[in-house]
Amino acid sequence: MGKLSERIKNLINFKKPAVWIAAVSVIFVADLVIGFMLYRLTAGGSTGFRFRKFTGHITELTLDDVRALAQKGDALKFKDFKKFKGADLSSDMSYHILLYKVEGNYRLIVRTDGKKIDSTSLERMEGSGGSGIDIRYSDVDEFIESHPTPDGPVIWENTLKSWRDIEVGMPREEVHRIMGKPDGMLSGPYGDIYKLDDGSFVIIYYDSESRVNHIKP
Repeated sequence: MGKLSERIKNLINFKKPAVWIAAVSVIFVADLVIGFMLYRLTAGGSTGFRFRKFTGHITELTLDDVRALAQKGDALKFKDFKKFKGADLSSDMSYHILLYKVEGNYRLIVRTDGKKIDSTSLERMEGSGGSGIDIRYSDVDEFIESHPTPDGPVIWENTLKSWRDIEVGMPREEVHRIMGKPDGMLSGPYGDIYKLDDGSFVIIYYDSESRVNHIKP
């Protein structure tokens, strides 16, 4: 009986490594698949792919990256994406459906044959229902504002143009609606400080009733 128990114990101990090996194999294969899904354009902007193995992630594009791509409009080319990493979701080797993660829980889906870009769709990561905009023809910031996500950035209009919409007598709440959260506040004379897109500042002063009484660009 003792020998039988020992044999059973040895058999169990023998099988334990097999479980670990199977688990490691699954992880290895999954990483291999992910690695081969991630791509980067070859040098010189050719249409061939150099697969990046075992990276395990997709590089996130910033909204500034998306804006820069959008500014190219119809001039946007496949090679303009060479510095970004994404996943090719297409099963057709002659056609690509490229997925890029965008900051704020958005995604950019590019459809191309490697020469001509058919679409560049910016969508919410969740609940998009397939709806989005082609960044070549639509306003990126307008889309972000009208399609916010829980993790998404707040796009304020603190631009050179928007502060000129502020008028004397306007309530502070309305100023914040137009300009967003101020970059700083004054406690002596009551006011808000905003940094504009060109790096300059504008100060909006309020009276005792929190209404605009002076604007200093």
